[in-house]
Amino acid sequence: MQARCQALERQVEILTKKSTESNVVMHVTKIAGSNSSDIAKAACEDMLKDKHAVKSLRAVRSGNTTADTLVVELRKSGDVQKLVKASTALKAKGISVHRDYPLAARMRRKQMMEIKNNVQAKCPSLQAKIQGEKLLVDGKAFHIQNDTLMCGDSDGFQILQQIIATASTSSLNESSTSSSTANHNNKPSTSKSTSNESTTPNAQAQYCF
Repeated sequence: MQARCQALERQVEILTKKSTESNVVMHVTKIAGSNSSDIAKAACEDMLKDKHAVKSLRAVRSGNTTADTLVVELRKSGDVQKLVKASTALKAKGISVHRDYPLAARMRRKQMMEIKNNVQAKCPSLQAKIQGEKLLVDGKAFHIQNDTLMCGDSDGFQILQQIIATASTSSLNESSTSSSTANHNNKPSTSKSTSNESTTPNAQAQYCF
């Protein structure tokens, strides 16, 4: 029964995703005396070089007091990626843009963002980014399936722990080497090396995910 429910939920999500595949969500900074819908429409037309790029716009309540939130339906689904890629240029105009993800997908992205922030807090040297509904860390792609973090068919959290442990050990070794080199160059040969003092038996434990 649970498997059937999950399958139905997935089918509903797929249908919802298809219905929003030509949509973007724009957050337009409020400007006194200006209409946010007009600003969003003009920005889309300018970025896409098409005066008929926008099919419809509708405002949604977001609780944001500094920006208006609009769902913009484009005539061509391919234009969605073009606008997302132009996010830096749009930001300069006071507009942030992202895909109109279904609720379930938004929840997964939110979970991924929390995991990403946790990973970077544990090991700042690791490069991590969100791409669609996936989290990319150290060349590996992670996704959420049935509320479980996965990396391919493997347990995603175990893989992350291994990546963090490896990266942390590498950083500690580099730090120890740099410290030893500095001490050797700056202190008399009779001085005791302090390189071992910077690394404790529990140093790696702080990076446990």
